[in-house]
Amino acid sequence: QPVHQTGMGQVFSPGDSQALAEAIDHMLSKPEKYHRDPKELVQRFGSARIAQDYEDLFIRLIQENWGK
Repeated sequence: QPVHQTGMGQVFSPGDSQALAEAIDHMLSKPEKYHRDPKELVQRFGSARIAQDYEDLFIRLIQENWGK
């Protein structure tokens, strides 16, 4: 999921060693394409953000299923 959201990587089929090698080669040949601000990444994918997202989800599910 983060690869699709940030563009910071290559997606390939599991077990496809040729595609893995090509992805690594591509990423190493164009490192600037895969660089993002570390602070932005922590805000989007850090443990505090993930915990908050889960809490929000659980609250929403409780409210939808058992009322407010």
